[in-house]
Amino acid sequence: AVVARGRSRKIHFGMAIDPQNNTTRYFVLMAGVGLDASVVTGVQPSLKKRFGKAAFVLSGLSHLADWRPQTFTLEVNGKRYTPTFASIGNAASYGGALAITPGARIDQPDFEICIIETASRLRYLRLLSKVMRRGLVGKEEGVQIIHATKVDAFGTAPVQVDGEVIGNLPMSFEIAPFSLEVIVP
Repeated sequence: AVVARGRSRKIHFGMAIDPQNNTTRYFVLMAGVGLDASVVTGVQPSLKKRFGKAAFVLSGLSHLADWRPQTFTLEVNGKRYTPTFASIGNAASYGGALAITPGARIDQPDFEICIIETASRLRYLRLLSKVMRRGLVGKEEGVQIIHATKVDAFGTAPVQVDGEVIGNLPMSFEIAPFSLEVIVP
């Protein structure tokens, strides 16, 4: 019945481009730089297998206790930022129920980027509670939400895409030059 109705949407992809080895990694949902990539690195496969998404929460809380904030540089729309975390969102949901980039739409050819410029563990815990309840809207202290089609990131912070660590900065993030048309209900 879905095919017969013929409704379709174009889905856009993101690209993480590593200039050091000239590789491109495509992603569907998001790319994360800094704290969350460190958390993903720390998730034990046995916990992930046993607890699923909850393993990331456990790893995150454990990681936050010993975390040493690492800043990096983002260049977006001609401006520079020095965050400890950035999410380059291609979709609204992050890891299932987390709304870090609630305005991102997979059918729109741009990213919603959440930039957090704090090194405070307490501030991150407060932001996490907002992310779990209603999502970040960019009105929180130390948080900026912006839209762009390209992001350049410099430093040595780790990077993950769609929940898998792919390396360290520097990297660029761009909307892919192609889209995929899918049939939807």
